Formats: sequence, C-alpha cells, structure tokens
Amino acid sequence: MKKQISQSNIKEETKKKIQFLDSIENSDIEAKGLKVLSNGRDLDENSPYIQICDPDSLFDDNEYTCHYEILYMGDADYEHGNHEKNNIYVEIHFESEKYSSYFASTVAELSKNQELETFFWRDYCPGLRLRNSVIIDENENKILNTLEHLKKITLEELIKTYKNTICINKKFKPGFTFDEERRGVSPIRSLYEFYREPKEIFIIHEAIKKKLINAIKTTPDMFDKKDPIQKLSPENLVNNANFIDLVAKTKKGKFIFFEIKTAYDARLCIRQALGQLMEYAFYSGNDYAQKLVIVGPGQKTPEIGNYLKILNKKIDVEIDYKMLSAE
Repeated sequence: MKKQISQSNIKEETKKKIQFLDSIENSDIEAKGLKVLSNGRDLDENSPYIQICDPDSLFDDNEYTCHYEILYMGDADYEHGNHEKNNIYVEIHFESEKYSSYFASTVAELSKNQELETFFWRDYCPGLRLRNSVIIDENENKILNTLEHLKKITLEELIKTYKNTICINKKFKPGFTFDEERRGVSPIRSLYEFYREPKEIFIIHEAIKKKLINAIKTTPDMFDKKDPIQKLSPENLVNNANFIDLVAKTKKGKFIFFEIKTAYDARLCIRQALGQLMEYAFYSGNDYAQKLVIVGPGQKTPEIGNYLKILNKKIDVEIDYKMLSAE
C-alpha cells in the first residue's frame, strides 16, 4: 500500500528545499559570474526554483527568455517534461509563447549531442538538460558542476550551429566623394552589411570573452611587456547605466577597457565598439582609461592596421584591435 504523505509534511520538505536553494542563490550564483533572473518560493506549488542568466544576457526581453534553472520537483500536482517528483533538476529553458516553434527546432538540433536531452516544460517552453543528470540529494557541488557543464556543452553546440550563418556586404569599398547633387536619403534605409540574431550575438560574445580572460591570465603582458595586467573585472559598471565587457588594471595602475564585438569583419567591430568605448572612458569628463581595445573574430588586415595608426594619431588615447574567435 502506497504511503500517504500529509500536506503539512509536503510543505515542511518544500521549506527545506527552499532554504537549500536560498543558500545556493546567496553564496554561489554571483561567484560564478551569473545573476538571478527570478525565483519561485510558493509553498502551495511545492516546486521551488531559481532562474539564472548571465549578467549581460541578450536572451531577456519582453517576448522571450532563455535561462538556466535549478528546480526542485516536489510532490506537486502537475508534472512537465518527464520530471519525477522529489528530485532536483538543472536545465536550460527557452521560454516564449511567440517563438516556441523556432526555439523547439534549435533545441532539437542541439539535442543531437549525445550528452543532451530535450523536453517540453510547457507547450511554449522547450528545454535541455544533461542526460542522466537527475540529482536526488542536496549536493551543492554536484548541482553547480552540472550547471557549469550544461552551459559549456550547450555553448559549444550553439557555436557549431551558427558559425556558418554570417552575411557580409561585399559592396564596401574605401573612399569618399562629396555629392552636391544628392537630395534626401537613400530609398534603402541602410546597406545590409551584417546580421545576426540577438541570441547568436550573445553566444559568440560570451565565448570570446571567456577566451580573452583566459588569454590575459596566461599572458598578462600581452599588451605591454613593461606593464603587465594584474587584475581583471568583467562586466564592470560604468556611469551607473552600462557595463564594460572587461576592464584590466595594470601593474602601474593604468586601466584598459575592452569591448567585444561579434562581426566577422574587423572594420565593423571597430565601428560598433569605438563609440561605446569613448563614452565609457571620457563622457564624465575624466580620463578613466589609458587604452581602449576592441576584440572580435575579424582578421586584423593591413588596412585595419593603417586605420588604427590614423586613429591613434588623431585621438589622444591608445586604440588597439585584437582578433579572437569564439571557436
């Protein structure tokens, strides 16, 4: 005969799981470079959770969200995605009523990796988790290691999926001529030079940032042999409104601001990043940065080298470009 569990016992067990999730949320999430998107602590549903995202995630807007989730599936009345009761799950949820079919195809493509399995949490929320990754006890290290591995595998698969979806305008040719006969604007609002979807930008951006940080830690004098980098601060707040991708402090106390762009053309990376970096460094009237570095997967051609020489002659701050791909 199946043992009957009282509602009070269910709530007591859920309270314990809430306290456990609180401890993870308060002590470990931020340390891993993540932030809490939201959490669920409703005792009546018996399924507390933490929704987690990267600090600068472009997955979050009004119509869709992609987030990591640590979920305790208690003795709830509903079950989704083949979740068994009284277990802990670490997952990625692609949640959108508008774009669910699009995300479903993406998730299906990713699940070709033998380490991943797909499920639907709800009709509008396909998800991914590692195969055989159900956690039956409150093992904090196992939960966080599972989250880290899930992120790594998913990121690698997404980069493989998107690396061939680049479009670059082949009509671009350097030059300028003043056209005094021209009236109004072009019927084409803008030249189609480069396009990626926000989620792909985020995926490649984060992979490049990780490689950049590792490269600097391995070779701290990569930008100046006499003044090596000693400290790094990713997603550093500036002007109380924006985040610099990476700030480095050198041995002599100088600051280097890094801005990462994902265009496969270095010229476009520089165009997109330079205005941001100048605002971050000088808008307040201070000289916060002594060097500005744009990072992207585009090749640093001789033309780019000459362009940087001109910029460095005209602008009283050192500007550099570093090629670094996501792969």
